Amino acid sequence: RQGSDMNPERRLGTRRVCAGAMFGLALLVAPWLGHARVDIDPRPVTWTLNWTGTDITMTQDFCVLSTAGANPANMTIIPYAISATVPFALVNGAQQIPVTLRWNDLVNSANSRDLTSGATTGNIMTGEVANCPGGNNGQLVMTVANADITAVTPGFYTQTFDITVSNAGGGRTSFTDNVTANLTLPDSIAVTQLNDINLGIFSGADIAATESLCIFRGSGGNYGVTVTGSGAGGAFTLQNNASVIPFSVTWNDGTGAVPVTAGALLSGLVNSFTGSSTCNSGANNNATLGVTVLATDVNASVTDAGTHLGTLTLMVEMQ
Repeated sequence: RQGSDMNPERRLGTRRVCAGAMFGLALLVAPWLGHARVDIDPRPVTWTLNWTGTDITMTQDFCVLSTAGANPANMTIIPYAISATVPFALVNGAQQIPVTLRWNDLVNSANSRDLTSGATTGNIMTGEVANCPGGNNGQLVMTVANADITAVTPGFYTQTFDITVSNAGGGRTSFTDNVTANLTLPDSIAVTQLNDINLGIFSGADIAATESLCIFRGSGGNYGVTVTGSGAGGAFTLQNNASVIPFSVTWNDGTGAVPVTAGALLSGLVNSFTGSSTCNSGANNNATLGVTVLATDVNASVTDAGTHLGTLTLMVEMQ
């Protein structure tokens, strides 16, 4: 028919066919890739210091892993370096107690070194494999001098030292361990700079002699003193066999000499010294002990000629 499509043209179209697929990605990370080839154990370390009136020395042994590669199967041991940061001092506010740090190579003592804050020893220390099967291979030593302790006032002093081990191998290049030192410094007191008193030869007159002493107290507070003699009941006497000579004692804290009774506490004394337990080796002695022997006592008491000796024992206490 006219106008009809008796023999229509067949159009063949094209169909776009898409095919999709989903797939996953997997990456196996071997454990050894994250394994340190330099390490230190134990960590962290805390020291509680105990001051007994002398220098303080603290030690801690460590195992330092130091191998050429990160893989635990790599057992090639290489030397390591030590460094320490922060000031080498125990701190209480504005006050500081300096300390010294030393690293001892427990395998080869020739490598041991004193440490300097922020500086490295260089790769000279003897390394080990993990867990140090041959025994710990490094040792940290801290020393605090008694003179530096007595130079500060009582209180709580602390510091955390960052101890870093490093080497030139593959993998991780360094590891830091924290070592904390705590010192509670109590108030303390001491009497030093004691010397024997030579009264010389009796010539018929009274004999008087004095001896300067150092009374140290950490806080600088008041003190008391008890003086005991070597005679019967603690009496102040000089003796040679059966011959016994009495003598008297005075104490001067810088405010004037006062008499001392044997074995009795003389309290309320002042001018204790801080900063040095020896008053700077006696240069700043702050107390004076006086001894007097009366001629009348010598004449009345001596039965045996010769040297007469006596001992005084001093005990100071905080008040």
